[in-house]
Amino acid sequence: MIGSVGPPGIWSLVSVPTTKRLTSVRGSGPTDVWILAHDTILRWDGLKWNSVPDSGVGYAYAVVGGVGLWVNAPNDVWVGVGQKFADHWTGAPPWTAASLSDNRAARALWGSGPSDVWTSDCAAGYLGHWNGTVWSHLESIDNGRAIWGSGSGDVWMIEGYCDGFSVDSGPSSLIHWKGISGNYIAGKDTQFTSSHNLQAIWGSNASNVWAVGEAGAIIHYDGNAWSQSTKSPTTVTLHGVWGTAANDVWAVEDSGVILHFDASGWSKGVTLTTRTLHAVGGDPSGDVWAVGDTGTVLHLTR
Repeated sequence: MIGSVGPPGIWSLVSVPTTKRLTSVRGSGPTDVWILAHDTILRWDGLKWNSVPDSGVGYAYAVVGGVGLWVNAPNDVWVGVGQKFADHWTGAPPWTAASLSDNRAARALWGSGPSDVWTSDCAAGYLGHWNGTVWSHLESIDNGRAIWGSGSGDVWMIEGYCDGFSVDSGPSSLIHWKGISGNYIAGKDTQFTSSHNLQAIWGSNASNVWAVGEAGAIIHYDGNAWSQSTKSPTTVTLHGVWGTAANDVWAVEDSGVILHFDASGWSKGVTLTTRTLHAVGGDPSGDVWAVGDTGTVLHLTR
């Protein structure tokens, strides 16, 4: 099945060797894309999906978009396992279990490079940082659900309660960190509180950041302030947001619909599935993937 939405390109359903709920998708390039299920890791090599052996630990991923996985390069991949360590892939098995050195767990992950990776635990209240050698506990915080930044001195987190497997309805806050000094936060502030439960965040640069969540909530940061869109094309919960450029942003929702943002605004496109889509991701070359329930994988080719 094929369909179109947004700029020129075709979405198609792709067969994968699993029927499990897929919760995360990230890639460093069109021949290096990773997707996660509860106990399954798959990697796209440009031609087919291949199973990747896990570390032997039962994974515990939240269902919110973009959680538990960060891909910096084919030999630099992090997985948040809901345990007291984060799994690190350096190019071949086995995975390295990097200790968090406390009683917290790694779930949400984001990084700007091999020596700048951030993680939060949405259930226990934790913010940690990888400096290329060790994880440091930067701060005990309320529950961090998703992280994104434009660099080590500009990092955003969605704060709101979740139990590690699901998220509750209720308000969410957007927290901004201005980097770290040694093993400590250099400065932070709460920039925006939404009455809706926010689930995913992504930006093209420091002056163009999007967050999405329940009831079709779409929040935008223009470099000065956050504001909530009054023209969201849906009232259904949005689980994931990601883009290749400021005028090419995608969001996925409960009913399987894929939304797109360009210079004229957000639009609601056709869908190839009615199953919940949990995440959207890819790489800046224009390669875009969306994943969801029962092994659902969609791919945009241009």
